[in-house]
Amino acid sequence: GITNAKINSSISEGLGFAIPVNSVKSVIENIINYGKVMGQPYLGISVKKFAEGEYKEGAEAGVYCMEVTPGGPAAQAGIKVGDRLVSLDGVEIKNSNDIIGVRDSHKVGDSISVVVVRGSARVTLTLVIGDSGDFQKEATPTPTPMPTPGQKRSFKVGISRQRTDNNGTQVGSNWSYYYELNEKELKNGSSCSISAWDTITLYAKHAENDGNPDVGEKTMSYTVTESDVANGFTIEMNLSVTENGGRYSGKSADFIVKLKFTPQG
Repeated sequence: GITNAKINSSISEGLGFAIPVNSVKSVIENIINYGKVMGQPYLGISVKKFAEGEYKEGAEAGVYCMEVTPGGPAAQAGIKVGDRLVSLDGVEIKNSNDIIGVRDSHKVGDSISVVVVRGSARVTLTLVIGDSGDFQKEATPTPTPMPTPGQKRSFKVGISRQRTDNNGTQVGSNWSYYYELNEKELKNGSSCSISAWDTITLYAKHAENDGNPDVGEKTMSYTVTESDVANGFTIEMNLSVTENGGRYSGKSADFIVKLKFTPQG
């Protein structure tokens, strides 16, 4: 047979799985004729099994979505990174083999129900099985290794602002801008260290530079995923400063603040 999977763990070292040669004949013919495998059922999801509290603090044991192929069947169904998979097509998901079994029991174009737990909510979705040939590239780049929860990575933070209202200098012509990350001042080009599943707190304060400045403030929290740590991420904050008096009372200066976290090394 041909080995197509191998498990390495503290329980089982080097346990291999093989499939008969006859089962891969059509795959070989596809590669020869088209340069890729066509007509094989495809979900577009990567998963990993975790014990209780292992995925993140307080998380239930189970099989969690670690990566979703952009535009793939799972993405179109609404499955997100961090979802815990409960069942596919009515089959309880206890490990990745259960997912493979459901996938291989269907053909391209079949619709199946997917039940996931997202946060505290139980969500039922519909997934249409895709064709593996639609999601293969001529050359597949080496994926960026996904960091494990708790592993810190250094980021450089870029801060940009965009004024989105039409009030112009009627609401402020000179501004001061102040930002914080986890209660520490954050400036454009600052560096910070973040690990997967950290919840970071961001604070923004915009104020007019005059004798009686109007001030706008915004605080938000964001939970960083493993994909964020591996690839970088951008957070947007909407912030408004409203005139509290004078002829332009009630008008506001509205901003979109973008904080771009770029991995370093």
